[in-house]
Amino acid sequence: MNLREGGVADACSNGVDTGFVDLGYVKVAALGVVQGITELLPISSTAHMRVVPFILGWRDPGSAFSAAMQMAALAAVVSYFWKDIRQIAEGSIAAVAARRWHSREFRLALGIVIATIPIVIAGAAAAHFLNALCHAGARFNCYCRSLPRYVSPSRLPGDLGCSHAHY
Repeated sequence: MNLREGGVADACSNGVDTGFVDLGYVKVAALGVVQGITELLPISSTAHMRVVPFILGWRDPGSAFSAAMQMAALAAVVSYFWKDIRQIAEGSIAAVAARRWHSREFRLALGIVIATIPIVIAGAAAAHFLNALCHAGARFNCYCRSLPRYVSPSRLPGDLGCSHAHY
């Protein structure tokens, strides 16, 4: 019996796509490099995690692998910028407590919050359309698995294009 079909892998994964298991360490490391290069660029690292294996004839690593790679990238960025993040957070809290509204840290934190508002509005406005798109057919399934993490108007055309190229 194949472990991927009704065996130990299914029992241990609770239905999570574990396609990355078949890739091996070298391919997983290569996809890690792809993730690292594309994560901080204004292109979809998630779509590239699907396109690269397709182009190279590898098995799709699955959504669990993509989520793990996203978390690893987030951990790397936060750990690299931890000193700055902490300084902004502590400085903002101190500025609010002292009512120093013109402090550098408070203005930066406020700018981050304000800059986040448009994507929240765009995500909320596009949620119905994007969910309908996900249910429209299997050819968009690859992209739809990553929707909860990314709904950015600036990335949407590229993401759809890269995801569509997968099929």
